Amino acid sequence: EFCSELEKASQYDDLKALKTFNYRSFSANPRTSNHVCKLEIDQNQNFLSVAGSLNLIQIFDYKSQICPDTASSSSMFPGDVEDPISPVQQLHYNSDHHLTSTAWATNVNGKIVSTDVQGKVHLWNVETGDLERSFEGHDGE
Repeated sequence: EFCSELEKASQYDDLKALKTFNYRSFSANPRTSNHVCKLEIDQNQNFLSVAGSLNLIQIFDYKSQICPDTASSSSMFPGDVEDPISPVQQLHYNSDHHLTSTAWATNVNGKIVSTDVQGKVHLWNVETGDLERSFEGHDGE
């Protein structure tokens, strides 16, 4: 699937940036490495999640901040592309173990799961920002 999406994108001479995100923690040292490991839109296309090395999952309102309805706006992409947009929610994973991935729950709205390098899985409530549950794997014994 990735190859087919890459092929589609490479058929264009130019790609236009829609919005700029600053993946950073406002409380962290600005010199801290802050690479993104996962971007994903939820199944209803309401939210975009951005997660990475800061152990922070930022949630953006996809419909109003990134791709608003053209009927409700004079411009399809209001605001300057270079003006970074702010997240509507930030989920802080307080651990020394880095997040490795995230995925939106497909059977329940407003829930996202994350994994870390220790193999733990975490269930988050996007609306409240709360970590609801954590699960640890086992070694099969």
